[in-house]
Amino acid sequence: QELNSAVESGKKEVSEFRDKKLQESDWCGVREVLTNSTTLVKLDLYGTAMGVVGAKEMAVVIKANTSLESLAIGSNNIGDEGAKAVSVGLASNRTLVTLDLGWNEIGVVGAQAVRDALLSNSTLESLSLQANKISVEGAKAV
Repeated sequence: QELNSAVESGKKEVSEFRDKKLQESDWCGVREVLTNSTTLVKLDLYGTAMGVVGAKEMAVVIKANTSLESLAIGSNNIGDEGAKAVSVGLASNRTLVTLDLGWNEIGVVGAQAVRDALLSNSTLESLSLQANKISVEGAKAV
């Protein structure tokens, strides 16, 4: 409801959801609101208890949204499965410039999925994978 109001009002930046724990059932609504937003440029969903379910919904947003340039979805425990889902959207996204995936329990498999997505993404300039479980092997992959 709050996110819908912020998007409908034409806000360009939304950060008031940072560290606000959302329920699994909330993420479908988040996807619906954000997919069609044409004004939102910067979104901070850091620490919102996204998990894999939310990551899959955000993958749809990342793929479809045409205005979002900066997205922070760190500290959401998305793991490799969530990173793979986000990577599917990232591969075809043409607007994101900055993506924060830090503190998400992402391992080598997730890092490799992100790397593969970056091969077809020409707009992303800044990617944070800070404090994940990537290891030296995963770091070399990216």
